[in-house]
Amino acid sequence: MFLKDIFNLTNGLPPILLVVAILASVAGSWYIAYRDIKLSTRVMLGLELVSVAFILIVVIATLFHQGFSIDLSQFAFKDLTLTNLRLGLVMAIFSFTGFESAATLGSEAKSPLKSIPRALLQSAILVGLLFVVASYAQVVGFKGNEITLDKSDAPLQVLASKAGIGFFGILISVGAIFSFFACVLACINAGARVLFLMGRHGIFHSFVGGAHESNETPHNAVSLVSVIAFIPAAFLAWKGNGMFDIYGWLGTIATLGFILTYIIVSVAAPVYLYRRNELKTRHIVVSLAGITFMVVALIGAVYPWPGGPAGFSIIAFGVLLLLGIIWGVVLYFALPKVHSAINKDMDEIKTRYEDGAGI
Repeated sequence: MFLKDIFNLTNGLPPILLVVAILASVAGSWYIAYRDIKLSTRVMLGLELVSVAFILIVVIATLFHQGFSIDLSQFAFKDLTLTNLRLGLVMAIFSFTGFESAATLGSEAKSPLKSIPRALLQSAILVGLLFVVASYAQVVGFKGNEITLDKSDAPLQVLASKAGIGFFGILISVGAIFSFFACVLACINAGARVLFLMGRHGIFHSFVGGAHESNETPHNAVSLVSVIAFIPAAFLAWKGNGMFDIYGWLGTIATLGFILTYIIVSVAAPVYLYRRNELKTRHIVVSLAGITFMVVALIGAVYPWPGGPAGFSIIAFGVLLLLGIIWGVVLYFALPKVHSAINKDMDEIKTRYEDGAGI
């Protein structure tokens, strides 16, 4: 969209340029993640702050253009059917997944028992508020527009033009580029640290459990995750598929994985607290609420069965899940030392923080 605006192009970019763009994004993210986690987090934060600032300017301009009148129709809930709720939850979770990725940096953060929970809660609250306000403003701004909100390729650019700041459209595109790059970097960082621990525990080859001597980053895991991130996106782009289509297909696979993980964590958390004699009624209520919403979203993602590539994404997730279960069962029974290594690591972490170290 940025290049189309700059050069006034009428057609999309050729596949080779899209592959180059993907390569540049992944390679740049790999380099930063390979070098330093502090550099990574600062780059991600800086880029996202720029992107969010641009979004807020357009949102405020849109609301100002509309006279800041309250659109009561958005709070009427007259169209809130179970089907719409199901589809809305899928879209919301699709957009919201990854807020908990700061938890993967627990062993590298300062005062992790304070900073990590604070990061998770603030991310959920602040980003949640941004989503609500931005969604409200977009629905208001698109009322009466020839192209509806769900059919627009660049809704914020449309709102900028309607609010009289059309020149801001290019900046919005730049902000989106920054944001997508930061997301790629965040995914590589989070995925690499999960893979790193799996390598250390013996679930995968010890190669991915190696740490760089001077950078102190899981450099092998970072490189492998970067390759995994690049190949499917580049292949689909090379085949002439649209970028948002690719985003949707691969995002569906990832979102189903997140939803299932959230359900498992919501089940495991009260069990963990019970074993520590810390379980309270509110913990059970929160866990049940989380499980309920996630199950509704999971059902909404697979029923009714979507046709075409979206259905293939669900099948791909099912295949990956099945392979993961088989691999886990094999490791549990054939290599009991893997299970022992995980338990030992958890015990060491528990002892370290119960003693007050690293708080």
